[in-house]
Amino acid sequence: MSTDLYGARVLDVAPGELRALFRIFVVYYDVHDRSHAPLPDGDVGFFFRILWEAAHDRPIKQWHALQAVSLDDFLDVDWGETNSHLYVRRVDRVAARNHPVKDDAWEDLHDFYYERDGGWANEDGLVQADYEVHVTDPRWLESLTPGDSWGTTVYVTNADQVTDPDAPAVVDLRAAARRLDPFPGTGTDAATPSDLTFSGDGEYLAMTSQACELVVYRTAGWTEHTRIPERAGVPWGQDVQWVPGTHLLTARPPESEDDEAPATAYDVDAGRFVEFTDAPGEPAKAWTQDAVRPDGAYLATIASDGFGRPQRIELRRTEDEALLMRCRPKGHRYVSHLDWSPDGRVLAAGVIEDHNGYGGEIHLFEPGAPVAVPEAGQPSEEDLCERLDKSYDIEDITTLTGMLADRADDAAAKARVWRRTAKRLEDWATPPAAAADAYRRAIEHGTATDAVSDGLSLSRFLNRSGDLDGAVDAARDAHRLAESLEDGGGNLDLRYAAGVRVADMTRTRGGSGDLDEAEAAYRACLRLKPGEPWSLLGLGWVAAERGDDEAARPHLLEAVDAGHAHAEGYAAMLLGGSAKAARDVGEALRWYERAMNAHDRHAPLATGHLGELHYLVGDRDGARHWYERMLKVTDLPELVAEACFRLGEMAAADGDTERAVKHLGRAARTEDAAFAGQARELLGTLTPN
Repeated sequence: MSTDLYGARVLDVAPGELRALFRIFVVYYDVHDRSHAPLPDGDVGFFFRILWEAAHDRPIKQWHALQAVSLDDFLDVDWGETNSHLYVRRVDRVAARNHPVKDDAWEDLHDFYYERDGGWANEDGLVQADYEVHVTDPRWLESLTPGDSWGTTVYVTNADQVTDPDAPAVVDLRAAARRLDPFPGTGTDAATPSDLTFSGDGEYLAMTSQACELVVYRTAGWTEHTRIPERAGVPWGQDVQWVPGTHLLTARPPESEDDEAPATAYDVDAGRFVEFTDAPGEPAKAWTQDAVRPDGAYLATIASDGFGRPQRIELRRTEDEALLMRCRPKGHRYVSHLDWSPDGRVLAAGVIEDHNGYGGEIHLFEPGAPVAVPEAGQPSEEDLCERLDKSYDIEDITTLTGMLADRADDAAAKARVWRRTAKRLEDWATPPAAAADAYRRAIEHGTATDAVSDGLSLSRFLNRSGDLDGAVDAARDAHRLAESLEDGGGNLDLRYAAGVRVADMTRTRGGSGDLDEAEAAYRACLRLKPGEPWSLLGLGWVAAERGDDEAARPHLLEAVDAGHAHAEGYAAMLLGGSAKAARDVGEALRWYERAMNAHDRHAPLATGHLGELHYLVGDRDGARHWYERMLKVTDLPELVAEACFRLGEMAAADGDTERAVKHLGRAARTEDAAFAGQARELLGTLTPN
């Protein structure tokens, strides 16, 4: 379980104004060191993630626009820092409370706080602030409702904050538009960029290596124009400048009056060295790690955190010093020099690739795309399937299934999507009603034969869920559809299955007219498949339900010997029941034992019936034997209650109080309506108050 850093609460939502008001609570403290997670201050990345959580942590009643941003993107720091400003335009902190924390307030704070029922303990004493969050599109606010509160592990980031007016003008530091490798190799001064500078007219970009090699590129097409190796005796060392108004390259002016001024320059156009005594025109620009764009609107800076981590390039608006973008060229450790092209459209950076300060390239950054509101987008089929498989919210599952079905090419494919969800929900420990709805949608779209199969599945599900009326209706619908199919092939099996389902469900419900319908359906099934065990069992079962054991017996005897274990077990149980009603212990034992041998699912009821039969005929030893055997094979409360009450009652009659109390106590604890009360009453006569 992750520790929350903040708590978020929605105070107000104004979609028409593209604005929402949040209160952010700090819920993570180090009380011992008197520190806490920082309040976010204008960080669009923080609030983009808050909006994303709000969209993803609620049921997907419809596809929310922010659902188009995947979890992988949400967790990718670089993605968030690069793209958050496309969703969140601006964040203004409008109020703060308990910040900074007063000395005497630390005593009332704890290290961790967790959201409970929409709030936090000592909420009024927590460090907190209110923020107006301005978004680029009202869709990003659709999931917000005033009063919504949640804990979050979202943290403060360094997200880009490029606004609409800035976007067409500023360079995009996230990805170099072009990379130049003027000094190939690694691990040496000769392979490491040092200085770089644009000519005053922007026609050339000159650069040097730490070994004092000079390379000049034409900016039109970025082709190499000049290369002067270090051994040629260049006069400038590593640092060069353009003589203003010319294409002459020379050393930077001396920093001290005692140093000698450069006496030689290189004429790039002529391709030769020339004498040089003074720079005509305006003075050359002084070198600095800050690079102001020629129009003065923006400032690029090399930044370091002081802890040996890779350097970054930061871009600020000079008017208000607002940080627009901060990033590190990927795969590099240091930034050597920066320079703007005269037109301000290109920022050149010398980047060093390893931590020892060797190797590198020249990266050219150009303006990025305008700030465009992202499309809400539609998820891929793969994304929908993944989210569906991971979701356990019924509304989400229904919505996602519907979206997948809408994309299916034909009706049969739509049915398969709904059928898959129906079967998944049906397998839950507590199957939801939505499983039935999914089956109905599968029936709606499926082919005739598939619709019959899905109708039978729906009937079985409703029966297990306790909806007998629904189970009967679903079985009848499936049977009517099956009867409309042409005879032959698999349709015969399907018609038979549908007929048996109607018969089973109407027999199970047993309402007025149901047994007549069940009998007619079983007989129709026998005509389709003569001698089929389940239809024979059904006819015997219907007769037994009517109390006509004589009519039931021939059908049951035929079913029990038909070689079908499933039908054999149930038929034997019914024959055993008939013998029990006649108090024929030997006959009952014969059939109940045969039922148990056919399948052990019959053991609980068979042993219970035998225990009761022996009890009724006064055979206490036999009753004890079968009731104790039943307790070994079942823990169903109603069966346990009967067995334990009878065993306790017999033990009390035998004077074995300890044994009686043990069994009667267990019977009482079942809370069974038939026997728990009797057990408590008898128990009261055996134990003093």
